[in-house]
Amino acid sequence: MEPEPEPEPEPEPEPEPEPEPEAEPEPEATPDAEDQPDAEVSAVVVQLVDDVAAAEGEQPSAASPKGCLCFGKSKTAQANAEWEESLAEDGDTVDPAEEKQRKKDEAAAKKKAKAEAKAAKKAEKEEQKAQKKSGEGDRGEHSAIITVQLTVNSDTDIERMEREVMLKVRELLSGIPGVQYELARPTLFTLQTPIRVEVVGYDLRLLRQSAERVAAELRKMPELADVRSNLRTGFPEVQIAFDRDRLSRYGFTVRQVAEVVQQKVRGTTPSDLRRDERRLDIVLRVEREQVRTVSDLENLIIGYQSRGGAAGGTLMASAAALPEGSVPILLGAVAEVAIEEGPSEIRHLDGQRAAVVDASSQGLDLQSTTARIQSRLGDLSLPRGFSLAIGGQNRELQQARRSMLFALLLAVFLVYIVMASQFESVLAPLVIIFTIPLALIGVTAALWLVKTPISVVVFIGLIMLAGIVVNNAIVLVDYVIQLQERGLPQQEAIVEACSIRLRPVLITTLTTVLGLIPMALGLGEGAEIRQPMALTVIAGLASSTLLTLLVIPVVYTLFDRRSDDDAPPPTAPQEPPTATPAT
Repeated sequence: MEPEPEPEPEPEPEPEPEPEPEAEPEPEATPDAEDQPDAEVSAVVVQLVDDVAAAEGEQPSAASPKGCLCFGKSKTAQANAEWEESLAEDGDTVDPAEEKQRKKDEAAAKKKAKAEAKAAKKAEKEEQKAQKKSGEGDRGEHSAIITVQLTVNSDTDIERMEREVMLKVRELLSGIPGVQYELARPTLFTLQTPIRVEVVGYDLRLLRQSAERVAAELRKMPELADVRSNLRTGFPEVQIAFDRDRLSRYGFTVRQVAEVVQQKVRGTTPSDLRRDERRLDIVLRVEREQVRTVSDLENLIIGYQSRGGAAGGTLMASAAALPEGSVPILLGAVAEVAIEEGPSEIRHLDGQRAAVVDASSQGLDLQSTTARIQSRLGDLSLPRGFSLAIGGQNRELQQARRSMLFALLLAVFLVYIVMASQFESVLAPLVIIFTIPLALIGVTAALWLVKTPISVVVFIGLIMLAGIVVNNAIVLVDYVIQLQERGLPQQEAIVEACSIRLRPVLITTLTTVLGLIPMALGLGEGAEIRQPMALTVIAGLASSTLLTLLVIPVVYTLFDRRSDDDAPPPTAPQEPPTATPAT
């Protein structure tokens, strides 16, 4: 009697809603022509869902009249149910605690894997972003960046050592065929290259040719090295060049046809499917086999035209809705399709397309090198509408100098305003301001002796000097005015003030100079920034202090035209009043 249990599997046909999908023809029963596209889309979507379900071994239920697609039990749920039934048949029981722990471990493992994948994706994006920012992302996979850190001492000429190392590296790499290299040295306060020539124009082909001509001229100059252009070869791409005359013949615009091509090749997402808490996009596009080659794209249908040859066309109309005998309009009839190498990047300067040619200077300062480049590229003929400009660190240095010069003049003006309000005079502050040119004499001599160029750091030192060097003159002129108010003649007042104020002036200057000597020696890292500023302040203080005791009295004599007869009589020191005892 054992064969009797065999009829039990008969409930398997239970999911027999398979005949129900015959309700599909229900949308076709609509006689209106306007509803025909919706019916076709619904049929396509239902067929797509059936194919997906069949591929995954699932049984889709019938589509409701509203187009809602409902799936049966998922594969995972069926597997769990079968597993539980097999355990029940075997007489085994599942421990709830173990099952809970197992699910917890699985959830933790999934969470960890998801976090690792997210971190890896984020790291990859950061790397791509860094490569794109540094300009290294378009150089291919066979590239490397080598950073060399020089070991220097306190007496090492870093600039000379860098030049020697770069020269040796160029000699080594130039002997290897097929190697392209670029050498760069670290810079302060800027991310620009030392030399940069910017070519501005609209046409990319002419822009590339102009940049190559500029780079060829720069390579002929022996004082330049590492000449390179940012217009590197990119990846092959399909370029579609529209003929506007042909488009106007059909009544189309570039934007309309471009949208049609994008919809057919890339596809559109009119709706989506939700299944097992996942959302699946429904993408409508042509089959990939129809757009694999350039000829396929040229034969892509973008619209229809009546057979009579009348002007105008219908864009992306359904063939079923067109009059009989309509002729399709192909993409090749209104555009030229070709495979070209696109640029790796298109840089814009002030809203215009531009190509940048970078180079580094060797042996000469930036100002002299820039002047030679201007004279060499001055006779270079460019296409109509193209122009070039020289930028780089030299342009930034010029801008920084202008801003620092304005800051210096503003500092001098503010110092004058403060002194004029304190002295309640216009001439006395002018005499004191003369100490600033006296400081510039010492700064110029010191920078020339140590061969230090005028940089932003030097200008910062000059701005500091504008508020420091006037202190000695303020002390001297103020005491001269006090002595004159007491009745002393001008010459005697000047001599007396210089002799009495000499010691405070020298002590004040000496303490400031001694405090800046460690910075001027250039010890430790970052000495390239501190040393020029300290040297500027020390030289300016020393020269202004010595010349203040000689020049300021002379200038004061020229400005102060009061005669000794106009001076008030000398006032005798008043004795303190004596208290009289009260009677």
